[in-house]
Amino acid sequence: EKQVKINGELCTVLGDMGATLSTINPTLISQQIPQGKKIISVVGVSNQVQEVPISEPIQLTFGPVSEKHCFTM
Repeated sequence: EKQVKINGELCTVLGDMGATLSTINPTLISQQIPQGKKIISVVGVSNQVQEVPISEPIQLTFGPVSEKHCFTM
């Protein structure tokens, strides 16, 4: 578990630094996460292709690093 700020709001998250994509539970923060127009296809543990939306870039701060980041939703 790590402490990060998402759009300035402090959250405790589990991180996989080797992951290709980041997923966020929209209930993790009180602010609404804006959904972008991009949809991607992913294959999860069910081995079925799913279409998932990508968020608009939002501010993510991890320690001294702060950048805009998109999440699957």
